[in-house]
Parts: sequence; C-alpha cells; structure tokens
Amino acid sequence: MNFNLFDDEHVSDLYPLTLTRPAADLRIGILTIAQKWSKWLKIDDYGFECNTYLSAKFAKVNSTLKINGRLLPSKDLVNAILNLKANEYLVYGDLLLAVNGNKQVALNYTGICNLISRPYDIFLKIGTEISMDIELLNVKDNRTKLHNSN
Repeated sequence: MNFNLFDDEHVSDLYPLTLTRPAADLRIGILTIAQKWSKWLKIDDYGFECNTYLSAKFAKVNSTLKINGRLLPSKDLVNAILNLKANEYLVYGDLLLAVNGNKQVALNYTGICNLISRPYDIFLKIGTEISMDIELLNVKDNRTKLHNSN
C-alpha cells in the first residue's frame, strides 16, 4: 500500500515556503509532514500531488489514497483515514482531509483537526511536534543517564 499527499487550494497561504516544495515536504519538528504520515501509517512508499513545476522533483505514486499535505497526523485521524472504504472521502467542514479512490461518499471527521495554514503555524506548533516526533521515533531521553554517570 502507498499514498499521495496533495496540495489543496490553500497551499498558496503558505507562500513563500511552498513555492519550492509541497506543503507535505515542510519540516515541523524533527520530521517533515510526509515523513510523519509515513511513520504513522507504517508505509514507506509515498508521493506528492503538487504544482506541475514541482512534480519533476516531487513525483506522485500510483495510489488511491490521498491525504491533504497541510494536515498533521494524530491517532484518531490516522484511524479515520485507514478506515476509509473505496470511494469514500473525509472532510472537516468544507476542508478535504483524505480520499480513498473517487469522491462519492463523504464522511465528516468530528475529531481535532491539526493543520498548517500559515508559515507561522510551523513555529507555533514546533514544540508539540518535536515531542510527538520523539515519541514516534522511539527516541530515548539519555539526559538522565548522562547526568547520573557524573
């Protein structure tokens, strides 16, 4: 299984950062948004659906699963996306979160939706995202060991 991360119509709100890369290639914390989704979904093969001029470097993969590239993963959101059946899509209000196949049956996501809307969101969310990335990567805190060895 693989997936694509797509840039929606609001990607221009992240200019100038998204002039040279898709939103999902932005780093927030230790990992990029795409790397976070890859770890959460346990899928290494992913691609990008972005502006044509970026597609030479950021290619898409053949997949029916598409996730909004501005969206940050969480346990509830990952479960909702993994439970999408063929031709279902997930929305949060009027925001498209994910699609599995063709958009035929809409499902409303009622959980917490965490996404980046403006460049400053990266800085507002960085502390939380670093903590989540450390947990996601199973990085052990060695400061206690170093402090106790003196």
